[in-house]
This record gives sequence, structure tokens and C-alpha cells, in this order.
Amino acid sequence: MALKVDDPRLLQVITLLGTLGVCPRDFYETEDRLSILLDEEYLSNLPEMKNSLIYIRKIVKKNVDIVFFSEDLKRFCEYLFYPAKIKKIELRSSRRGKILVVHVDFWQRGLALGTKSYKLYRARYFISKYFPEIETVYVQA
Repeated sequence: MALKVDDPRLLQVITLLGTLGVCPRDFYETEDRLSILLDEEYLSNLPEMKNSLIYIRKIVKKNVDIVFFSEDLKRFCEYLFYPAKIKKIELRSSRRGKILVVHVDFWQRGLALGTKSYKLYRARYFISKYFPEIETVYVQA
């Protein structure tokens, strides 16, 4: 699947990651954060990307997160909500589709949600895009 990008800043990010041999799968951007979705095969390249992340932050003038994609829904949720530890994942049926409920310990709920529930919105975006049968995502303590 080809990634269509109109923003010149994101083109610079793609070019910079390309010099490391990494091709991003997708982006999720808000006012103050940028999440880069990479395939799980690039997990071993993470130490090399640490220095590039500093440069990427200067390009986009935002905090930058890297999230890894996995075809396994449980593993993908672990990447999306890291560093929170997921106790279990539950798929519930609703009228419009399936609802994904991610269970975490009560004291880790803040880690799972992120600042201004950023991680939850990012998870809803990526999961609805790559797992279209899932309608929405909830975090439950």
C-alpha cells in the first residue's frame, strides 16, 4: 500500500527514514505530536533511529513517537499502548461492528491513555484503518 503525503515536512521525514533503510507505513499527527507507524521488521533498526528522531523533531517541530505494526492484534495493541502493560484484550460485538476493549491495571490507565488521551485516539485511528472489522477501541481499568 502506497503512502500518499502532501506535506513537505513529512516528505523530509520519509526521506530521512529512507536513508536508514526504513519505509514508514503510516503517520498519525495532532497539534503537538507525530506518530510514525513502521512494520515490525524494522524493530531491530530502532537503536539506529534514535539519533534521527532528534532531527525529525526539529523538522516537524513536534514530539515524535514510533509505533510498530503487527498483524497480530494483541501485539499491535501492546505497541500502541506501550509502556502500559495490557492485562487482556476483549472483542465485543455491537450493532455496527466489533468493539475492542483493552484492559489495563487501574494505576496504568494514565500510561495507556497518554496526554489528552493521545494514545487512545491514535489506537482508534490505526486499528480502524488496518483492522476494518473493529469499530472502536476502549481502555478499561
